[in-house]
Amino acid sequence: MDYQIFSVINGFAGKYPLLDGVGIFFAEIAVFVLTALSLGVVKNRTHFFIQASIIVGVLLSVHSLLGVLFFRERPFESYHVVQLISQPPTMKSFPSDHAGVAFAIATLLFLFHPRWGYYAYGFATLIALGRIYVGVHYPSDVLAGAMIGILITLGVSPFFKKRL
Repeated sequence: MDYQIFSVINGFAGKYPLLDGVGIFFAEIAVFVLTALSLGVVKNRTHFFIQASIIVGVLLSVHSLLGVLFFRERPFESYHVVQLISQPPTMKSFPSDHAGVAFAIATLLFLFHPRWGYYAYGFATLIALGRIYVGVHYPSDVLAGAMIGILITLGVSPFFKKRL
């Protein structure tokens, strides 16, 4: 089922240059835009930045461990797919770091500013879909990354309210 959903989303790649550009933007650049926009809408930027940095550090550590324990090749290593961005084949596919970071930032923004958090979740969803569209992740990779990003943010952020 994972590959079938991947095939539907990735099946549009390489056919529509404008859509390819949008997909590449969301797959590679948008996570940085999301972070910058989040810093722009919160009142306490320093507090947000410190929390986000620590959360992302924890997230990437957890993802690295999971990538070793449950290593999964990227879709382009196992199937013929349209790959719009280059990724080293030796890097893990599961879980998606981009989706994890995007949903972690969106969740943190939601905790700081719920109205903007809803928009951030939409943006994070486009980032996750972009990673599938360009051919570097399966849907389960981005779903796992997103869930881990949300859970780590919800688990770590309460510690900062007392200390910062």
